[in-house]
Amino acid sequence: MIVYRITNETYKNDISGNGAALYGSRWNSRGLPLLYTSQFISLSILESLVHLKKGEIPPTQYLLHIEIPDENEVAEISYKKIKKNWEQEPDYTQWLGDQFLQNKQNLVLKVPSAIVRQESNFLLNPLHAKFKKIRIVFSELLQLDKRLSQY
Repeated sequence: MIVYRITNETYKNDISGNGAALYGSRWNSRGLPLLYTSQFISLSILESLVHLKKGEIPPTQYLLHIEIPDENEVAEISYKKIKKNWEQEPDYTQWLGDQFLQNKQNLVLKVPSAIVRQESNFLLNPLHAKFKKIRIVFSELLQLDKRLSQY
């Protein structure tokens, strides 16, 4: 399976999940590494854009194509089954993600996107024994249409 991630030039070879550990994020608490990826390139772009200020598009962003070996089972939290208003409760989603990370049963957790609930992000667990099999298969400079800076 190929998943996608957007990052700046400094981290274009880093899939450690340590950036998420520094501050925590939607699906992980501070101190726990987690690699955030998306099902589609377009979703990966949206997931990046929502963190920027209006009019701000970084000039040098890279799109990473990351391969997850197919033999890995994917755990899933479906948007149809998750608690109502989950996207407004960071403690809840962090608790779910932390459980996934700490139990180390699955390498991958499929979660709904808070932006497009019918699409998914794939969370990769750096604490899992098979994490070392994940690799960047392609990295390219991302060229975004400047009109996106209007939003």
